[in-house]
Amino acid sequence: MKTSLLVTFLFLVSFSVFCQSREKDNNFDKGVKAFQSENYIDAINFFTNSINDSSTSNSYFNRAVSYYYLGDSCNFCADLKKASDLGHADAPKLYDENCFLKVVNILPDSIKLKHPDADHLEINYEKCTHTSTTSVIYKKGDKTWSGGIEELKGEIFSIVESMPQYPGGENERNKLLAMNIIYPAKALQYGIQGTVYVSFIVEKDGSVSNVKVLRGIGGGCDEESVRVVKLMPKWIPGTQAGKPVRVLFNMPIYYRLQGASFPEQKK
Repeated sequence: MKTSLLVTFLFLVSFSVFCQSREKDNNFDKGVKAFQSENYIDAINFFTNSINDSSTSNSYFNRAVSYYYLGDSCNFCADLKKASDLGHADAPKLYDENCFLKVVNILPDSIKLKHPDADHLEINYEKCTHTSTTSVIYKKGDKTWSGGIEELKGEIFSIVESMPQYPGGENERNKLLAMNIIYPAKALQYGIQGTVYVSFIVEKDGSVSNVKVLRGIGGGCDEESVRVVKLMPKWIPGTQAGKPVRVLFNMPIYYRLQGASFPEQKK
């Protein structure tokens, strides 16, 4: 992770913050010194105390950088988002570049017949969350633009007024995954971990159909994800204009080996 070009950029940005915007509170100064000494855990603790005293974009940003050097991509992204919300100049660009995973999916012919300029489907996943956005990329000549197709094949929607809900909410859905996923033997043998991205349709009656892997990690994890998603009970269906509709749903499933520092690492 530290060998990437991003490291150099982050160091330069964080060093600039340290020099140009020194906080008056002692915790921030201690966090700076700990970071410069490569004591990132102490730096995080000091920046956290500084945030508790007074939340600033610089404190969140520099704590994010500290998390980055520890290999904690989830907290890195979470703090970048907070720094962005508080107006930090550099955080939004870093967040967009490092905290989203873009998956490209080919559009079925039925959509292209209705929308001849539609080129492909893009699904953007926010790392370490269950948040995703789906859009259609259009191309005509030299022009490229994005937009949404409300209706997909056979009145399948990607965004509706009321999205489908798992019975009992997200916590219950996570429990079902945790209780039923069996870590594949091949993935254990070769140390494979990471995130499998699946899509499926929540039908009008709440049943799950058309389960597909959008992006996998191999080692049997892709097949295991499909198997477990198919075990799901009926959802509360999505509705549009007060009527149940078929909804395309995207979901990440995390595979993490014991002792791993963050879920996105994989071999």
